[in-house]
Amino acid sequence: MTIIIKTLYDPAIKEEGIKEGIKKGQIEGRIKKAQENILNAINVKFDAFSYDLKNKILK
Repeated sequence: MTIIIKTLYDPAIKEEGIKEGIKKGQIEGRIKKAQENILNAINVKFDAFSYDLKNKILK
């Protein structure tokens, strides 16, 4: 009698999860860079900005 053991581990699903995590990290990095660019542009143009405005941009 042969016993076959199946596991829940699937390397393809793991690889897909890794790729999705990398993609999400890249998107979040781009958003963060855009937020920094906006804040820098406002600071250069107006030499200051309110705390509320900064929070809205960062959200």
